This record gives sequence, C-alpha cells and structure tokens, in this order.
Amino acid sequence: MTMANTIGFIGTGVMASSLIGGIVAEGLYAPDQIYCSDPYPPAREVASKKGYNVTESNSVVCTNAKDAVFLAVKPNCVLDVCKDIAEVEQLDAVVVSIAAGVTLEALENALPGKRIVRVMPNTPCLVREAASGFSLGSLATDDDRKLVKKLLDAVGVSMEVPENLLNAVTGLSGSGPAFVFQFIEALSDGGVRAGLPRHVATMLAAQTVKGAAEMVLNTGKHPGELKDGVTSPGGTTIAGVEALEKGYDVVSLNRSTFCFLGLKIHPFHTFFIGTLPRHGTTFWLYFFPVIWYESGFRASTMSAVTAATKRSMQLGGASDEEIGNKYGL
Repeated sequence: MTMANTIGFIGTGVMASSLIGGIVAEGLYAPDQIYCSDPYPPAREVASKKGYNVTESNSVVCTNAKDAVFLAVKPNCVLDVCKDIAEVEQLDAVVVSIAAGVTLEALENALPGKRIVRVMPNTPCLVREAASGFSLGSLATDDDRKLVKKLLDAVGVSMEVPENLLNAVTGLSGSGPAFVFQFIEALSDGGVRAGLPRHVATMLAAQTVKGAAEMVLNTGKHPGELKDGVTSPGGTTIAGVEALEKGYDVVSLNRSTFCFLGLKIHPFHTFFIGTLPRHGTTFWLYFFPVIWYESGFRASTMSAVTAATKRSMQLGGASDEEIGNKYGL
C-alpha cells in the first residue's frame, strides 16, 4: 500500500538509488512522492528520468519530505549537510543517516530537536537482499522505528541494535559481502583446480553459497547442525572439511609458534623466518618446514574442494596413484 506522504534523499548514489528502487518496487511510495538532491548533474538526470522530484537544494528536499529524510552522503560531508537541514524550521520528518561512523550524538548535536535514526545497510541492497542494522536517537519515536524498519525491509532484512553494536554490524554485514565474495572466488578456484571451467565453477560456487544461506535462514537450524547433515561418514564432504580445518590449524600454529619462540617475522619470510631476540641468529626455512608454511584463506578453501573431489574419486574406485597421475590431485 502506497504511503500518503513523501520521503526525501540527500544524495542519490548507489546505496540511495538501491533503497529508493526497493521502496518503489514494494509500492511503499510512488516515484512522484520521492524528493532527491545531489550536487552531481548526471546523478540528478538519472534520478529525474525515474520520475523522482529532483533538485540541487537540500533545503527543498527537507521542506517537501513529510515522513523521512535520508542522509545518503559520505561521512565527511554529513555535518555540512546538517547545516542545510537545521535551517529548515518546518522539518517534521525523521532524519535517517546511512553514513558509516557518524554517531547519533554527533548528529543530534548538529540537528538539535530533530528525531534521528542511524542505519548501517550493505551493498546487497542493490539486489534487495540487504542486511541492515539501525539504532534510534534519543528523540525518535516508536512510529519512527516502524517506518524505518518498513523502508529497510523493502530491500532485505533489518534489525534494531543498540548504537554501541553498530560498529559490529559494520564489521559483520557491512564488510561481510567482501569476505563472502572472497570465499566464492576461492570456491571457484578450487573447482578450477579440480578441472571445472571457470564460468561453471563460479556459477556453482555462487549458487552453493546462496542455497546454503537460504537453508540457514529458512530452517532456523544452527549452521553446525546443517554442516553435519552434509558430512556423511567417510564421505567427500568430511574430507573437504578436514582439509579446510588443517589449513586454518597451520595458520594458527604458525602464529602461536612465532609468539612462543619470540620470533620476529620478517617481510621477506619467503626466504627466512626471523631472528631470535638478543642473539640475532637467522633461521632458514629448511630448518622449520612446518612452521614457515602458512596456508591462507584461499588455499584452505581450495584444499577443501580438491580434497572432497579426491574423496569422490576414491569412493568411485580410483586409486591415489591414478588420481594423482590422471587428475593431478
């Protein structure tokens, strides 16, 4: 159901455009109920073509937005934009900031008497699969809470958290997509290492991550329980899990061992490990073949894929010699 009033966006970048797109697609507001400002002419032109009310003036947006005004600008620009907002005496809309790191205290000091909500969305907002956290300012009302949640849920899911946890939200869901992209790439690398064409490996890896995530969300089961459901005794998956854990164990062993021995890790540790404190004695790699070897995130993930592939071949009757000679695994 379309809302009766209007909302505004100061800034029409990627995140703002994604939010607006989801809000319109969900039928919460029509394009002509949305007011936008942006200093960049091409951005205004794009927004105008979508049917939004577009202006250069932040004050015009604040004057016309009756429900909410989103601050969708870079963190270093927020306080300057707040000066424009503070000049609008008749502003009764809740101010929603999506600027990372700008606290509610800073916003409330810049906008005395205004109702403020701080939000941390993430880039899957672009495909309406965002995971957002939000916190209410001291003057925000329960109606503000319901409105902001409805708007954020138009592009994914949202959860209210105390503001002191928004940094953790930033680290988890804000930065998390980059970690997942690395994992997908590493899974794909493992598939390529096992013989799959790159485009096939990447598609299978991405769909696997998407499907696994949906299982966590839809079943309500702990990820460990779902993992156990895949790892049949003596099967391919448990072989991959073992290889994955071994990779991380080596990393932990390396760092723990360095700390225990008091070794200083050199930037050129490809050639030597380090030096003992006080004595300055250099230890070369071949003296410590286990300690120096460090398997990173990508290598561990690739090892898991290839280990599961190898176990699948073994279960099909192939010998280790045949697997090594024929497939290079």
